Amino acid sequence: MEPHRGDTKCMDLRRPTVRFRCPLRVMGCVAVAAAIAAFVPARAQEGNVPAEVQFFRIGTGPTTGVYFPVGALIASVISNPPGSRPCARGGSCGVPNLIAVAQATQDSIDRLGGIADHRIESALVQSDVAYLAYAGKGPFARAKVGNLRAIASLYPEYLHVVVRTDARIRSFADLKGKRVGLDGDGSGTRIMAQTVLPQLGLKSSEMTIHSFSVSSAADQMRSRRLDAFAFASGLPVESIQRLAEDVPIALLPVAPAVAQRLAKSHPGLAPGDIPGDVYAGVPETPTIATNALWVVAAETDPDFVYALARALWNPNNRRLLDSGHPAGRSMHPEAALDGLTIPLHPGAERYYREAGYTIPAAARTPGGKATPPIPPLPPDRGPMTNGTR
Repeated sequence: MEPHRGDTKCMDLRRPTVRFRCPLRVMGCVAVAAAIAAFVPARAQEGNVPAEVQFFRIGTGPTTGVYFPVGALIASVISNPPGSRPCARGGSCGVPNLIAVAQATQDSIDRLGGIADHRIESALVQSDVAYLAYAGKGPFARAKVGNLRAIASLYPEYLHVVVRTDARIRSFADLKGKRVGLDGDGSGTRIMAQTVLPQLGLKSSEMTIHSFSVSSAADQMRSRRLDAFAFASGLPVESIQRLAEDVPIALLPVAPAVAQRLAKSHPGLAPGDIPGDVYAGVPETPTIATNALWVVAAETDPDFVYALARALWNPNNRRLLDSGHPAGRSMHPEAALDGLTIPLHPGAERYYREAGYTIPAAARTPGGKATPPIPPLPPDRGPMTNGTR
């Protein structure tokens, strides 16, 4: 069944001042509803939801990728539902009265379109794709997302080009005439591939391209119906890990000189190395890297975004980040400004300035507008951050 797109309402999640329309994907809406049911205390589910409760969605990729579990991890860190134990006593250290959830979406274009017209509150996206959207280039030439702003750079992502070792594919030139999976048309992987492959001497017309999710591509390779597939993601990619345990695979290398040349002409791209201990039997492999960004609309309240950033990086939440998806262990405030290709949201910029970080020129808020101060928390709520629940 084709994922439903467009403006169809699949569920209304209401509070006195917010109405959720869930337009991005039916499956994502179901996930939102289930997560909220788990978060809200029983008395709230009976119809007595406190007026101050705020629901917040983090748009991610499909549930089989890395973005979905990372989005769920961030949601658990920033949430602080009514009735939670105070942070100072080892309870929730998130934004007071916030219930955040990860929502699966179809692809990067779908997510960023949702940010542009306020169909979703925030999203995870590759740094190179964020640049194209903000600048109105590439697939966003007719749908510029000029209101895109960053909260944080989260962790590095790497281009994986996976082949079976018995397929006799040793270089990108060997992909000519082969069956290659490149994910969906609006995915970050497909957008990156359209940038990278021509620089490696390959044209799409020289391969038989298939649109498979990473899990489907791995299954196709197991059954020898696919010769290679590409996927851009943080580490590790579970579907590739399982594939490497079933059949011998290799990752095609991108020469550092080529990666460096790409980095100079394509903001958000950089040379990177996939370590040798990530996938069984696969040595360290040089490739193209980017960064995963957490983004919101410029119109989002600065005080609220300040609270989100402060919650994400609260030291009390280190244990949550380290015990969730492995990508969480790579998330640190010291690297939160790395690889930014779009401006920070004013609320996030204020947080990093107060924390003592130097804001890169390219990441500064357009116009240099100051953000109003956020009121101090009541004494009994503890620091505005996220701890265990």
